[in-house]
Amino acid sequence: MIISKPLTAMNQLMFLIPLLSLLIILLILPMIRAVALKVNLTDIPNGRKVHRQPVPLVGGIAVFVAVSLALTFAMFHGFHLGEYVSIYLGATVLLIMGVADDKWDLGASLKLLIQLTLAHYIYLQGFYIDTLLGVFGIYAIPHWLEYALTIVVVAGVVNAFNLMDGIDGLAASIAIFTLAMLGAFAYMLNLLNIMLICMSIMGALVGFLYYNFSKTRKIFMGDAGSLVLGFVMVVLAIALLQKAEQAARPDIMYGGVFAVMALPVLDALRVFKNRIRRGKSPFAADKTHLHHLFLVTGLKHKYITLLIAALLVFITLMGVLTSSLTGVTFGVQIVLLVFSLTTRILKTKSDIQHWQVKIREMEQQGNL
Repeated sequence: MIISKPLTAMNQLMFLIPLLSLLIILLILPMIRAVALKVNLTDIPNGRKVHRQPVPLVGGIAVFVAVSLALTFAMFHGFHLGEYVSIYLGATVLLIMGVADDKWDLGASLKLLIQLTLAHYIYLQGFYIDTLLGVFGIYAIPHWLEYALTIVVVAGVVNAFNLMDGIDGLAASIAIFTLAMLGAFAYMLNLLNIMLICMSIMGALVGFLYYNFSKTRKIFMGDAGSLVLGFVMVVLAIALLQKAEQAARPDIMYGGVFAVMALPVLDALRVFKNRIRRGKSPFAADKTHLHHLFLVTGLKHKYITLLIAALLVFITLMGVLTSSLTGVTFGVQIVLLVFSLTTRILKTKSDIQHWQVKIREMEQQGNL
């Protein structure tokens, strides 16, 4: 006879809190959406966008409110943010900045200054990169490099994730899988607070996707959402890396965290490099991001989102597997190789279609 042990309070919260986040966001989003339409907190269509009507930019606000209320409930049942309260405070600042940017389009310099300031604040709170994960045999690094890497990585990931928010469901889907992996790593390290934070955000994001894919009640995440998600995920990833040596297999932790966070960063670096090569500003808007390369294939947004999410899953699995078998250095190289091959194939297909259109236009002009 098997006797099941009663669930601890924390285990119960692991099941309850994501469901509570989901329920809250489903309840509040219609109200927040209505307010956004009244105050014109919307994304206006232009030449670079595929939607034809203004869409409320309140997904990030709703996710933040839902997670805040769910975690507040958890605090009355044994959960404490503890050292992670600084992440919440930083996320709050980014939320305010994101809403202001969605409404009034803040300057890039001001946004970068705020992000760098928050990265500095996080470093002072004890969240910093103190190892190169054993890549090329390098682990410990000097303090000045710890600081520099932390500032660059935090600000870089925040912006890179923001740039991935280009089609329906993409940023939320990537965040759900990333948070699931970070939550799993947190469970391996017995960092249940981090795991609960991840699960609460995941629950809210599932509710957001319901409205994001809706044809009649559509909402977008907005900068207020993508900036906050990028910030929370990168700081939680750093927190996990700081504890990775406590894991039975630190190499799996190192390779997995790098792989699951890599896709937005690698895509941003690729786009910036190509813009500079063409003599343009790295921050000049264009249609060369990963999701734009998929859009050329003619697939619908939801299918492109699924494909990019599947690519992230594959990259993460390859990173974890190769890191566990041959070391983190080879794991990093495999992640870079898979991403490079994928983007090269998509770019080649995009170029072929571009020239096919050009040839048809020339043929039509010749027949006139």
